[in-house]
Formats: sequence, structure tokens, C-alpha cells
Amino acid sequence: TASLAASYMAAGFVHGVLNSDNINVTGESFDYGPWRWAPTWDPQFTAAYFDHNGLYAFGRQAQAIHWDVVELARSLRLIADADELAPALDRWPGHYEEAIGAAICTRLGIAPRGAEADLNLLQAMDIALQNSKVGVDRFFFDWRGGKRRAASPADGHYESEDFAAFRQAIAGYEAAVSLDHDYWSDDEPCSMLIDEVEALWSAIHQLDNWAPLNAKVDAIRRMGEAMRGE
Repeated sequence: TASLAASYMAAGFVHGVLNSDNINVTGESFDYGPWRWAPTWDPQFTAAYFDHNGLYAFGRQAQAIHWDVVELARSLRLIADADELAPALDRWPGHYEEAIGAAICTRLGIAPRGAEADLNLLQAMDIALQNSKVGVDRFFFDWRGGKRRAASPADGHYESEDFAAFRQAIAGYEAAVSLDHDYWSDDEPCSMLIDEVEALWSAIHQLDNWAPLNAKVDAIRRMGEAMRGE
């Protein structure tokens, strides 16, 4: 579950309704609520229109999943000793910190440098993205492999004081996968923000036109090839 929470954050994904009946005992999620991809790194960004208090906001997803694990442990007290369950719950935050550092490195396409360095990179990235409001997908696209791309609409932000700590933190990292795929020469990253998702559905619903969806699936697969270094 710690790895699941980390994967959500690194992907910029917001489940929508992360209550305990939407997480199974193997640590997988299902029954997605009004999900979204976060346009910017905003911890308060909430996907579900009915989540008025931001219980499952982007930045609270790790906390929500940890709570789900606590509820599982509560039910297991019927067959297990509570003294044995508590230490496992106490270790969860540490597992999450390790997992989120690794997940961010994977999304950036860089080789991890150890828990302390990776966490420092994450913290610097968190500050930079919250202050600058650079798009999540734009950022990861521009910094793939640990080096800033030659030209980007966000260059002004990357050169600003907001990114000073991040520039310093990422300087010691090396690319972990090839950047030879032509996807990395595109002007824009492949994204799945809600406006595009609704446009894809509208074409199907209104016109029975599946071509935009099929084209998007192809684009996502192409991005996947690029991220795997193929």
C-alpha cells in the first residue's frame, strides 16, 4: 500500500474516493471515484465534487491509504494479537518515504542515490512545483533524465528562485534510461487532464466517434515506450 500511494503521487493521479472498501488486502486499488490527473502539484486539489472537506485531496492520499491499512489491522484483531499489528502500522510511514523517493526517480528517469538524497530531491521538487504552479506533466517531461530540456514554456520558472533548491538537488543524478525516443523531442507531454478526457467521451457519446480515443491510446503507448527507454 505504501508503494501504491507513492505511485499515485509520482503520477499526479487523484483516486477520488480512497475509503477502505476501495483498497483490497493485496494493496491494490479499484472502484475509482471521480478521478483526475492533477494539473499542478497542488496538495489541496480534490477530484470528487462531493469531497467538500478535501478528505481525499491529492496531498492527503498517503494519509488516506495509511488509514485504510489501520482499519484492516483493526479488523484483524479478531484473529491476531494487537501487539503484533501495531509495529507493522508504525513502519508504514517509513515504507512510504522510501517508496515515494523511488517513484519520483522513476518518473524523472534518474537512478536513485539513496533514501536521504532522494527524499531531499522530493522535498525540493515539492516546494518548487507548489510555488511555481508549473504543470505536473510539463515538469516531468522537461526534466526527464535529470537534465532540463533545451527549451520549454516553463523556462522562466526553472530559472527562478523557486527552483534553486531543486536545481541543486538534481545536479548529482544520472539518467537511468535512454532518452533517444522521439517522444522526448515533442513540444508537449502526453497528458490526461479532465478537459481532454471529457472531449474524448463527448466524441463517443455524441457522434459514436472512437477515433480520438484510439489515437489517445496510441499516444499513451508511445509515451510508455519512451519512458521504458525503448
